[in-house]
Amino acid sequence: MAANGLFNRGLFKQAAQEYDEFLAQYPTHAQATAARYWMAVCQYRVREFDKAAEQLRRVVQDQKFAQRDEALAVLGHCELSQKHYDEAVAAFDELAGKYPDSKQAEPATLNRGQALYLAAKYADAAKGCQAYLDKYPNGTSRADALYFLALSQRGLKQNDAAVGTLRELTGKYSDSARQVDALLVMGQALEAEGKLQPAIEAYRQMLAAAPEPRKADAHYSLGVALYKAGSYVPAAAEFSTLVSEFPGSTFAKPARLQLGLAQLEGKKTGDARNTLNEVVRESPDLAADARYALAKCDITDEQYDHARRILEEFMVVQPRPANFVQAAIDHAFCTMKLQQFPQAADELETFRAQHADAPQLAQATYWQAFCLHKLGKYDQSHDLCQQAAKLKAPDIAQANTELDAEDLFLLKKYAEAGKQFAALARTADDARRLRFTFRQGQCEYFAGNYAKAVELLHPVASDAKLGENDELQQVNLLLGDALLQQGKAAEAIEPLKRYLAVAKTDRPQAQYTLGVAELKSNQPEAARQSFDQAGQ
Repeated sequence: MAANGLFNRGLFKQAAQEYDEFLAQYPTHAQATAARYWMAVCQYRVREFDKAAEQLRRVVQDQKFAQRDEALAVLGHCELSQKHYDEAVAAFDELAGKYPDSKQAEPATLNRGQALYLAAKYADAAKGCQAYLDKYPNGTSRADALYFLALSQRGLKQNDAAVGTLRELTGKYSDSARQVDALLVMGQALEAEGKLQPAIEAYRQMLAAAPEPRKADAHYSLGVALYKAGSYVPAAAEFSTLVSEFPGSTFAKPARLQLGLAQLEGKKTGDARNTLNEVVRESPDLAADARYALAKCDITDEQYDHARRILEEFMVVQPRPANFVQAAIDHAFCTMKLQQFPQAADELETFRAQHADAPQLAQATYWQAFCLHKLGKYDQSHDLCQQAAKLKAPDIAQANTELDAEDLFLLKKYAEAGKQFAALARTADDARRLRFTFRQGQCEYFAGNYAKAVELLHPVASDAKLGENDELQQVNLLLGDALLQQGKAAEAIEPLKRYLAVAKTDRPQAQYTLGVAELKSNQPEAARQSFDQAGQ
Protein backbone atom coordinates (compact mmCIF):
# COMPACT_ATOMS: atom_id res chain seq x y z
CA MET A 1 0.00 0.00 0.00
CA ALA A 2 1.54 3.32 -1.12
CA ALA A 3 0.21 5.08 1.97
CA ASN A 4 2.47 2.95 4.20
CA GLY A 5 5.53 4.20 2.40
CA LEU A 6 4.45 7.82 2.80
CA PHE A 7 3.76 7.19 6.49
CA ASN A 8 7.21 5.67 7.04
CA ARG A 9 8.78 8.74 5.43
CA GLY A 10 6.85 11.04 7.79
CA LEU A 11 4.65 12.49 5.06
CA PHE A 12 1.54 12.18 7.19
CA LYS A 13 -0.78 14.52 5.33
CA GLN A 14 -0.16 12.76 2.00
CA ALA A 15 -0.39 9.34 3.69
CA ALA A 16 -3.76 10.26 5.23
CA GLN A 17 -5.05 11.21 1.81
CA GLU A 18 -3.87 7.86 0.35
CA TYR A 19 -5.56 5.94 3.19
CA ASP A 20 -8.76 7.91 2.66
CA GLU A 21 -8.76 7.13 -1.06
CA PHE A 22 -8.12 3.45 -0.33
CA LEU A 23 -11.11 3.34 2.09
CA ALA A 24 -13.33 5.09 -0.45
CA GLN A 25 -12.44 2.49 -3.04
CA TYR A 26 -12.39 -0.58 -0.78
CA PRO A 27 -14.67 0.11 2.21
CA THR A 28 -15.08 -3.59 3.03
CA HIS A 29 -11.49 -4.63 2.47
CA ALA A 30 -9.97 -6.95 5.07
CA GLN A 31 -7.43 -4.19 5.86
CA ALA A 32 -10.06 -1.43 6.04
CA THR A 33 -9.90 -1.14 9.87
CA ALA A 34 -6.10 -1.07 9.78
CA ALA A 35 -6.15 1.60 7.05
CA ARG A 36 -8.64 3.66 9.04
CA TYR A 37 -6.41 3.34 12.12
CA TRP A 38 -3.29 4.49 10.28
CA MET A 39 -5.20 7.32 8.65
CA ALA A 40 -6.26 8.45 12.16
CA VAL A 41 -2.65 8.24 13.37
CA CYS A 42 -1.62 10.47 10.45
CA GLN A 43 -4.33 12.97 11.35
CA TYR A 44 -3.23 12.85 14.99
CA ARG A 45 0.35 13.56 13.93
CA VAL A 46 -0.72 16.70 12.02
CA ARG A 47 -2.92 17.73 15.01
CA GLU A 48 -6.26 17.18 13.29
CA PHE A 49 -7.57 15.71 16.52
CA ASP A 50 -11.27 15.94 15.73
CA LYS A 51 -10.89 14.05 12.44
CA ALA A 52 -8.62 11.45 14.05
CA ALA A 53 -11.06 10.88 16.94
CA GLU A 54 -13.93 10.40 14.51
CA GLN A 55 -12.02 7.63 12.69
CA LEU A 56 -10.76 6.01 15.91
CA ARG A 57 -14.25 5.71 17.35
CA ARG A 58 -15.08 3.55 14.32
CA VAL A 59 -11.84 1.60 14.66
CA VAL A 60 -12.42 0.60 18.31
CA GLN A 61 -15.85 -0.75 17.43
CA ASP A 62 -13.96 -3.66 15.89
CA GLN A 63 -13.30 -5.79 18.96
CA LYS A 64 -11.05 -8.11 16.93
CA PHE A 65 -8.72 -5.44 15.63
CA ALA A 66 -5.19 -6.51 16.62
CA GLN A 67 -4.08 -2.99 17.54
CA ARG A 68 -7.25 -2.00 19.35
CA ASP A 69 -5.27 -1.16 22.53
CA GLU A 70 -3.12 1.28 20.58
CA ALA A 71 -6.22 2.75 18.95
CA LEU A 72 -7.74 3.38 22.38
CA ALA A 73 -4.50 5.07 23.47
CA VAL A 74 -4.48 7.41 20.47
CA LEU A 75 -8.22 8.06 20.88
CA GLY A 76 -7.63 9.03 24.49
CA HIS A 77 -4.93 11.48 23.47
CA CYS A 78 -7.15 12.96 20.74
CA GLU A 79 -9.96 13.52 23.24
CA LEU A 80 -7.51 14.94 25.75
CA SER A 81 -6.14 17.36 23.16
CA GLN A 82 -9.67 18.59 22.48
CA LYS A 83 -10.37 18.98 26.23
CA HIS A 84 -12.96 16.19 26.06
CA TYR A 85 -11.80 14.95 29.43
CA ASP A 86 -14.60 12.50 30.24
CA GLU A 87 -14.22 10.84 26.85
CA ALA A 88 -10.45 10.64 27.32
CA VAL A 89 -10.88 8.99 30.73
CA ALA A 90 -13.31 6.47 29.24
CA ALA A 91 -10.80 5.51 26.52
CA PHE A 92 -7.93 5.12 29.00
CA ASP A 93 -10.15 3.17 31.41
CA GLU A 94 -11.12 0.70 28.71
CA LEU A 95 -7.53 0.29 27.59
CA ALA A 96 -6.18 -0.41 31.10
CA GLY A 97 -9.14 -2.62 31.99
CA LYS A 98 -9.26 -4.80 28.89
CA TYR A 99 -5.58 -4.83 27.99
CA PRO A 100 -3.66 -4.85 31.32
CA ASP A 101 -0.64 -6.53 29.66
CA SER A 102 -0.46 -4.04 26.80
CA LYS A 103 2.56 -1.78 26.68
CA GLN A 104 -0.01 1.02 26.44
CA ALA A 105 -1.55 0.15 29.83
CA GLU A 106 1.11 1.90 31.91
CA PRO A 107 0.97 5.30 30.15
CA ALA A 108 -2.84 5.02 29.96
CA THR A 109 -3.01 4.72 33.76
CA LEU A 110 -1.09 7.96 34.13
CA ASN A 111 -2.90 9.70 31.29
CA ARG A 112 -6.17 8.90 33.02
CA GLY A 113 -4.97 10.73 36.13
CA GLN A 114 -3.85 13.70 34.03
CA ALA A 115 -7.23 13.88 32.28
CA LEU A 116 -9.04 13.84 35.63
CA TYR A 117 -6.81 16.66 36.88
CA LEU A 118 -7.48 18.74 33.79
CA ALA A 119 -11.20 18.11 34.33
CA ALA A 120 -10.74 19.63 37.84
CA LYS A 121 -11.74 16.30 39.43
CA TYR A 122 -8.88 16.62 41.88
CA ALA A 123 -9.78 13.85 44.32
CA ASP A 124 -10.19 11.29 41.53
CA ALA A 125 -7.05 12.60 39.82
CA ALA A 126 -5.01 12.17 43.01
CA LYS A 127 -6.26 8.59 43.34
CA GLY A 128 -5.45 7.95 39.69
CA CYS A 129 -1.88 9.25 39.99
CA GLN A 130 -1.34 7.33 43.20
CA ALA A 131 -2.66 4.19 41.47
CA TYR A 132 0.07 4.59 38.84
CA LEU A 133 2.75 5.03 41.51
CA ASP A 134 1.54 1.96 43.41
CA LYS A 135 1.22 -0.26 40.35
CA TYR A 136 4.43 0.76 38.58
CA PRO A 137 7.17 1.17 41.22
CA ASN A 138 9.76 1.24 38.45
CA GLY A 139 7.62 3.10 35.94
CA THR A 140 9.32 5.39 33.48
CA SER A 141 6.82 8.19 34.16
CA ARG A 142 6.96 8.32 37.95
CA ALA A 143 8.18 11.93 37.89
CA ASP A 144 5.13 12.90 35.81
CA ALA A 145 2.85 10.96 38.15
CA LEU A 146 4.29 12.72 41.20
CA TYR A 147 3.93 16.08 39.48
CA PHE A 148 0.24 15.59 38.63
CA LEU A 149 -0.38 14.11 42.07
CA ALA A 150 1.04 17.31 43.59
CA LEU A 151 -1.09 19.46 41.28
CA SER A 152 -4.17 17.50 42.33
CA GLN A 153 -3.27 17.95 46.00
CA ARG A 154 -2.91 21.67 45.36
CA GLY A 155 -6.36 21.63 43.77
CA LEU A 156 -7.66 20.03 46.97
CA LYS A 157 -5.83 22.73 49.00
CA GLN A 158 -3.65 20.01 50.53
CA ASN A 159 -0.57 22.19 50.22
CA ASP A 160 1.54 20.40 52.82
CA ALA A 161 0.91 17.07 51.09
CA ALA A 162 1.77 18.65 47.73
CA VAL A 163 5.08 19.93 49.13
CA GLY A 164 5.92 16.42 50.37
CA THR A 165 5.14 14.94 46.95
CA LEU A 166 7.22 17.57 45.17
CA ARG A 167 10.16 17.09 47.52
CA GLU A 168 10.12 13.41 46.53
CA LEU A 169 10.03 14.36 42.86
CA THR A 170 12.85 16.92 43.05
CA GLY A 171 14.94 14.66 45.28
CA LYS A 172 14.62 11.35 43.43
CA TYR A 173 14.23 12.65 39.87
CA SER A 174 16.46 15.72 39.78
CA ASP A 175 17.13 15.20 36.06
CA SER A 176 13.41 15.09 35.23
CA ALA A 177 11.95 17.53 32.74
CA ARG A 178 9.45 18.34 35.51
CA GLN A 179 12.15 19.69 37.86
CA VAL A 180 11.67 23.41 37.17
CA ASP A 181 7.86 23.20 37.21
CA ALA A 182 7.97 21.13 40.38
CA LEU A 183 10.06 23.77 42.17
CA LEU A 184 7.64 26.45 40.98
CA VAL A 185 4.59 24.58 42.27
CA MET A 186 6.41 23.79 45.52
CA GLY A 187 7.08 27.48 46.05
CA GLN A 188 3.43 28.28 45.32
CA ALA A 189 2.22 25.64 47.78
CA LEU A 190 4.53 26.93 50.51
CA GLU A 191 3.49 30.50 49.76
CA ALA A 192 -0.19 29.54 50.05
CA GLU A 193 0.52 28.24 53.57
CA GLY A 194 2.30 31.46 54.53
CA LYS A 195 5.69 29.68 54.67
CA LEU A 196 7.50 32.43 52.84
CA GLN A 197 11.11 31.61 53.66
CA PRO A 198 10.85 27.99 52.44
CA ALA A 199 8.97 29.30 49.39
CA ILE A 200 11.79 31.75 48.70
CA GLU A 201 14.31 28.90 48.90
CA ALA A 202 12.24 26.83 46.44
CA TYR A 203 12.13 29.74 43.99
CA ARG A 204 15.89 30.23 44.35
CA GLN A 205 16.37 26.56 43.46
CA MET A 206 14.03 27.03 40.51
CA LEU A 207 16.08 30.01 39.31
CA ALA A 208 19.30 27.97 39.53
CA ALA A 209 17.77 25.04 37.62
CA ALA A 210 15.75 26.98 35.05
CA PRO A 211 16.82 27.18 31.40
CA GLU A 212 17.08 30.68 30.02
CA PRO A 213 13.44 30.89 28.76
CA ARG A 214 12.13 30.06 32.27
CA LYS A 215 14.36 32.38 34.30
CA ALA A 216 11.97 35.31 33.98
CA ASP A 217 9.24 33.22 35.61
CA ALA A 218 11.65 32.31 38.43
CA HIS A 219 12.77 35.91 39.00
CA TYR A 220 9.15 37.07 39.14
CA SER A 221 8.00 34.34 41.56
CA LEU A 222 11.03 34.93 43.79
CA GLY A 223 10.48 38.68 43.75
CA VAL A 224 6.81 38.36 44.76
CA ALA A 225 7.66 36.02 47.64
CA LEU A 226 10.41 38.36 48.87
CA TYR A 227 7.96 41.27 48.66
CA LYS A 228 5.38 39.39 50.72
CA ALA A 229 8.09 38.60 53.27
CA GLY A 230 8.86 42.32 53.64
CA SER A 231 12.29 41.97 51.99
CA TYR A 232 11.72 44.91 49.67
CA VAL A 233 15.29 45.63 48.58
CA PRO A 234 16.04 42.07 47.37
CA ALA A 235 12.54 41.90 45.87
CA ALA A 236 13.26 45.06 43.89
CA ALA A 237 16.55 43.52 42.72
CA GLU A 238 14.72 40.48 41.29
CA PHE A 239 12.15 42.62 39.49
CA SER A 240 14.85 44.96 38.19
CA THR A 241 16.84 42.02 36.80
CA LEU A 242 13.76 40.66 35.07
CA VAL A 243 12.88 44.02 33.51
CA SER A 244 16.41 44.68 32.25
CA GLU A 245 17.44 41.18 31.16
CA PHE A 246 14.12 39.78 29.92
CA PRO A 247 12.29 42.79 28.42
CA GLY A 248 10.36 40.60 25.99
CA SER A 249 9.04 38.28 28.67
CA THR A 250 5.33 38.18 29.52
CA PHE A 251 6.46 38.88 33.09
CA ALA A 252 8.32 42.10 32.20
CA LYS A 253 5.36 44.50 32.46
CA PRO A 254 3.93 43.16 35.74
CA ALA A 255 7.50 43.02 37.08
CA ARG A 256 7.92 46.74 36.41
CA LEU A 257 4.76 47.43 38.42
CA GLN A 258 5.98 45.17 41.22
CA LEU A 259 9.36 46.94 41.12
CA GLY A 260 7.58 50.24 41.74
CA LEU A 261 5.62 48.73 44.63
CA ALA A 262 8.79 47.30 46.18
CA GLN A 263 10.53 50.67 45.89
CA LEU A 264 7.50 52.31 47.51
CA GLU A 265 7.49 49.90 50.44
CA GLY A 266 11.25 50.37 50.78
CA LYS A 267 10.58 54.13 51.24
CA LYS A 268 12.40 54.99 47.99
CA THR A 269 9.49 57.06 46.77
CA GLY A 270 11.51 58.97 44.19
CA ASP A 271 12.58 55.77 42.44
CA ALA A 272 9.06 54.40 42.83
CA ARG A 273 7.54 57.44 41.13
CA ASN A 274 9.89 57.10 38.14
CA THR A 275 9.09 53.40 37.76
CA LEU A 276 5.35 53.78 38.22
CA ASN A 277 5.09 56.70 35.79
CA GLU A 278 6.82 54.48 33.21
CA VAL A 279 4.16 51.81 33.84
CA VAL A 280 1.42 54.41 33.31
CA ARG A 281 2.96 55.43 29.97
CA GLU A 282 3.75 51.97 28.60
CA SER A 283 1.24 49.54 30.10
CA PRO A 284 -2.37 50.75 29.76
CA ASP A 285 -3.72 47.55 31.32
CA LEU A 286 -1.66 48.22 34.48
CA ALA A 287 -1.97 52.01 34.49
CA ALA A 288 -4.78 52.14 37.07
CA ASP A 289 -2.79 50.09 39.57
CA ALA A 290 0.27 52.24 38.94
CA ARG A 291 -1.71 55.44 39.53
CA TYR A 292 -3.00 54.04 42.80
CA ALA A 293 0.57 53.24 43.84
CA LEU A 294 1.57 56.82 42.93
CA ALA A 295 -1.09 58.02 45.35
CA LYS A 296 0.47 55.78 48.00
CA CYS A 297 3.82 57.46 47.26
CA ASP A 298 2.19 60.81 48.02
CA ILE A 299 0.72 59.46 51.25
CA THR A 300 4.13 58.16 52.30
CA ASP A 301 5.61 61.61 51.58
CA GLU A 302 2.67 63.27 53.43
CA GLN A 303 1.49 64.99 50.25
CA TYR A 304 -2.10 64.29 51.16
CA ASP A 305 -3.82 66.84 48.94
CA HIS A 306 -2.14 65.54 45.78
CA ALA A 307 -2.73 61.93 46.84
CA ARG A 308 -6.41 62.66 47.27
CA ARG A 309 -6.69 64.08 43.75
CA ILE A 310 -5.06 60.97 42.25
CA LEU A 311 -7.38 58.72 44.27
CA GLU A 312 -10.42 60.62 43.04
CA GLU A 313 -9.36 59.97 39.43
CA PHE A 314 -8.60 56.34 40.23
CA MET A 315 -11.98 55.71 41.86
CA VAL A 316 -13.98 56.69 38.75
CA VAL A 317 -12.14 54.24 36.47
CA GLN A 318 -14.45 51.70 34.83
CA PRO A 319 -14.63 48.85 35.32
CA ARG A 320 -14.10 49.48 39.01
CA PRO A 321 -10.52 48.60 40.05
CA ALA A 322 -9.97 45.59 42.28
CA ASN A 323 -8.54 47.76 45.07
CA PHE A 324 -11.36 50.35 44.90
CA VAL A 325 -12.35 49.73 48.53
CA GLN A 326 -8.82 50.34 49.81
CA ALA A 327 -8.62 53.48 47.67
CA ALA A 328 -11.85 54.77 49.24
CA ILE A 329 -10.51 54.46 52.76
CA ASP A 330 -7.16 55.92 51.67
CA HIS A 331 -9.05 58.95 50.35
CA ALA A 332 -10.78 59.37 53.71
CA PHE A 333 -7.42 59.03 55.47
CA CYS A 334 -5.98 61.86 53.35
CA THR A 335 -8.98 64.05 54.19
CA MET A 336 -8.43 63.30 57.88
CA LYS A 337 -4.70 64.07 57.68
CA LEU A 338 -5.57 67.42 56.08
CA GLN A 339 -7.56 68.04 59.29
CA GLN A 340 -10.82 68.31 57.40
CA PHE A 341 -12.49 66.34 60.14
CA PRO A 342 -16.20 66.94 59.28
CA GLN A 343 -15.66 65.79 55.68
CA ALA A 344 -13.51 62.86 56.76
CA ALA A 345 -16.12 61.74 59.31
CA ASP A 346 -18.82 61.84 56.60
CA GLU A 347 -16.61 59.87 54.16
CA LEU A 348 -15.92 57.22 56.76
CA GLU A 349 -19.59 56.96 57.69
CA THR A 350 -20.41 56.38 54.01
CA PHE A 351 -17.60 53.85 53.72
CA ARG A 352 -18.93 51.86 56.71
CA ALA A 353 -22.44 51.86 55.27
CA GLN A 354 -21.35 50.74 51.79
CA HIS A 355 -18.61 48.29 52.79
CA ALA A 356 -19.87 46.68 55.98
CA ASP A 357 -18.11 43.41 55.16
CA ALA A 358 -14.80 44.96 54.12
CA PRO A 359 -11.64 43.95 56.01
CA GLN A 360 -10.97 47.69 56.48
CA LEU A 361 -14.17 48.16 58.53
CA ALA A 362 -12.40 48.29 61.90
CA GLN A 363 -9.88 50.83 60.61
CA ALA A 364 -12.67 52.99 59.16
CA THR A 365 -14.63 52.83 62.42
CA TYR A 366 -11.61 53.87 64.47
CA TRP A 367 -10.73 56.74 62.12
CA GLN A 368 -14.31 58.02 62.19
CA ALA A 369 -14.19 57.91 65.99
CA PHE A 370 -10.92 59.89 65.87
CA CYS A 371 -12.47 62.56 63.61
CA LEU A 372 -15.49 62.91 65.90
CA HIS A 373 -13.17 63.18 68.90
CA LYS A 374 -11.35 66.04 67.17
CA LEU A 375 -14.75 67.69 66.61
CA GLY A 376 -15.53 67.42 70.33
CA LYS A 377 -18.26 64.82 69.79
CA TYR A 378 -16.95 62.56 72.53
CA ASP A 379 -20.17 60.57 73.05
CA GLN A 380 -20.33 59.59 69.38
CA SER A 381 -16.61 58.88 69.32
CA HIS A 382 -16.94 56.64 72.37
CA ASP A 383 -19.79 54.69 70.76
CA LEU A 384 -17.71 54.07 67.64
CA CYS A 385 -14.70 53.00 69.71
CA GLN A 386 -16.92 50.40 71.34
CA GLN A 387 -18.01 49.17 67.91
CA ALA A 388 -14.41 49.03 66.70
CA ALA A 389 -13.38 47.02 69.79
CA LYS A 390 -15.99 44.36 68.96
CA LEU A 391 -14.37 43.86 65.53
CA LYS A 392 -11.20 42.60 67.28
CA ALA A 393 -8.67 44.04 64.84
CA PRO A 394 -5.16 43.76 66.38
CA ASP A 395 -3.71 46.56 64.24
CA ILE A 396 -5.99 49.23 65.75
CA ALA A 397 -6.72 47.73 69.19
CA GLN A 398 -4.18 49.77 71.18
CA ALA A 399 -4.95 53.10 69.50
CA ASN A 400 -8.69 52.47 69.74
CA THR A 401 -8.53 51.74 73.48
CA GLU A 402 -6.49 54.90 74.06
CA LEU A 403 -8.92 57.02 72.07
CA ASP A 404 -11.85 55.54 73.97
CA ALA A 405 -10.14 56.28 77.29
CA GLU A 406 -9.62 59.91 76.19
CA ASP A 407 -13.31 60.15 75.23
CA LEU A 408 -14.36 58.86 78.65
CA PHE A 409 -11.95 61.24 80.37
CA LEU A 410 -13.34 64.25 78.51
CA LEU A 411 -16.88 63.02 79.21
CA LYS A 412 -15.89 63.13 82.91
CA LYS A 413 -16.49 59.41 83.27
CA TYR A 414 -13.38 59.17 85.38
CA ALA A 415 -13.85 55.70 86.86
CA GLU A 416 -14.25 54.07 83.43
CA ALA A 417 -11.47 56.14 81.90
CA GLY A 418 -9.13 55.31 84.80
CA LYS A 419 -9.62 51.58 84.30
CA GLN A 420 -8.74 51.85 80.62
CA PHE A 421 -5.65 53.97 81.29
CA ALA A 422 -4.54 51.47 83.93
CA ALA A 423 -4.91 48.61 81.41
CA LEU A 424 -2.96 50.58 78.81
CA ALA A 425 -0.17 51.33 81.31
CA ARG A 426 0.31 47.63 82.06
CA THR A 427 1.36 46.82 78.50
CA ALA A 428 2.95 50.11 77.34
CA ASP A 429 6.63 50.95 76.94
CA ASP A 430 8.26 53.24 79.52
CA ALA A 431 7.47 56.55 77.83
CA ARG A 432 3.82 55.78 77.18
CA ARG A 433 3.38 54.10 80.57
CA LEU A 434 4.35 57.42 82.18
CA ARG A 435 1.64 59.24 80.23
CA PHE A 436 -1.03 56.62 80.93
CA THR A 437 -0.21 56.64 84.65
CA PHE A 438 -0.49 60.44 84.61
CA ARG A 439 -3.88 60.19 82.95
CA GLN A 440 -4.94 57.61 85.53
CA GLY A 441 -3.83 60.00 88.28
CA GLN A 442 -5.82 62.82 86.65
CA CYS A 443 -8.92 60.61 86.69
CA GLU A 444 -8.53 60.00 90.44
CA TYR A 445 -7.85 63.70 91.08
CA PHE A 446 -10.90 64.96 89.19
CA ALA A 447 -13.02 62.26 90.85
CA GLY A 448 -11.93 63.64 94.24
CA ASN A 449 -9.91 60.56 95.17
CA TYR A 450 -6.91 62.63 96.31
CA ALA A 451 -5.04 59.92 98.19
CA LYS A 452 -5.11 57.59 95.16
CA ALA A 453 -4.19 60.52 92.91
CA VAL A 454 -1.11 61.24 95.05
CA GLU A 455 -0.13 57.56 94.96
CA LEU A 456 -0.24 57.56 91.14
CA LEU A 457 1.21 61.02 90.51
CA HIS A 458 4.22 60.80 92.84
CA PRO A 459 6.25 58.37 90.67
CA VAL A 460 5.38 60.36 87.54
CA ALA A 461 6.54 63.61 89.15
CA SER A 462 9.88 62.06 90.13
CA ASP A 463 10.58 60.41 86.76
CA ALA A 464 13.64 61.73 84.93
CA LYS A 465 11.73 61.78 81.61
CA LEU A 466 9.23 64.31 82.93
CA GLY A 467 11.18 67.28 81.56
CA GLU A 468 10.93 65.88 78.01
CA ASN A 469 7.15 66.18 77.87
CA ASP A 470 5.29 69.49 78.28
CA GLU A 471 1.97 67.72 78.85
CA LEU A 472 3.35 65.81 81.83
CA GLN A 473 4.63 68.96 83.56
CA GLN A 474 1.12 69.51 84.92
CA VAL A 475 1.62 66.52 87.18
CA ASN A 476 3.29 68.70 89.84
CA LEU A 477 0.35 71.11 89.87
CA LEU A 478 -2.12 68.27 90.38
CA LEU A 479 0.11 66.53 92.90
CA GLY A 480 0.54 69.71 94.93
CA ASP A 481 -3.17 70.43 94.98
CA ALA A 482 -4.05 66.79 95.82
CA LEU A 483 -1.67 66.96 98.83
CA LEU A 484 -3.19 70.28 99.87
CA GLN A 485 -6.71 68.81 99.63
CA GLN A 486 -5.60 66.15 102.10
CA GLY A 487 -4.31 68.75 104.57
CA LYS A 488 -0.66 68.10 103.69
CA ALA A 489 0.14 71.74 103.00
CA ALA A 490 3.87 71.56 103.73
CA GLU A 491 4.31 68.60 101.36
CA ALA A 492 2.37 70.45 98.65
CA ILE A 493 4.79 73.40 98.48
CA GLU A 494 7.70 71.62 96.71
CA PRO A 495 5.74 70.10 93.74
CA LEU A 496 3.93 73.42 93.24
CA LYS A 497 7.28 75.26 93.06
CA ARG A 498 8.59 72.67 90.60
CA TYR A 499 5.58 73.31 88.43
CA LEU A 500 6.00 77.09 88.52
CA ALA A 501 9.67 76.74 87.53
CA VAL A 502 8.65 75.38 84.11
CA ALA A 503 4.97 76.27 83.80
CA LYS A 504 3.71 77.64 80.49
CA THR A 505 0.03 77.61 81.46
CA ASP A 506 -2.10 77.91 84.62
CA ARG A 507 0.51 80.06 86.37
CA PRO A 508 -2.00 82.24 88.30
CA GLN A 509 -3.81 79.12 89.56
CA ALA A 510 -0.52 77.52 90.57
CA GLN A 511 0.68 80.70 92.35
CA TYR A 512 -2.58 80.95 94.25
CA THR A 513 -2.51 77.26 95.26
CA LEU A 514 1.10 77.69 96.40
CA GLY A 515 0.08 80.74 98.46
CA VAL A 516 -2.64 78.70 100.18
CA ALA A 517 -0.16 75.90 100.94
CA GLU A 518 2.36 78.39 102.33
CA LEU A 519 -0.27 80.14 104.42
CA LYS A 520 -1.42 76.85 105.91
CA SER A 521 2.22 75.99 106.61
CA ASN A 522 2.71 79.18 108.67
CA GLN A 523 4.71 80.99 105.98
CA PRO A 524 2.68 84.21 105.77
CA GLU A 525 5.33 86.33 104.00
CA ALA A 526 5.89 83.69 101.32
CA ALA A 527 2.13 83.31 100.98
CA ARG A 528 1.70 87.08 100.51
CA GLN A 529 4.26 87.09 97.70
CA SER A 530 2.59 84.13 96.00
CA PHE A 531 -0.82 85.79 96.21
CA ASP A 532 0.64 89.00 94.79
CA GLN A 533 2.14 87.09 91.83
CA ALA A 534 -1.14 85.26 91.28
CA GLY A 535 -2.87 88.61 90.86
CA GLN A 536 -0.41 89.97 88.35
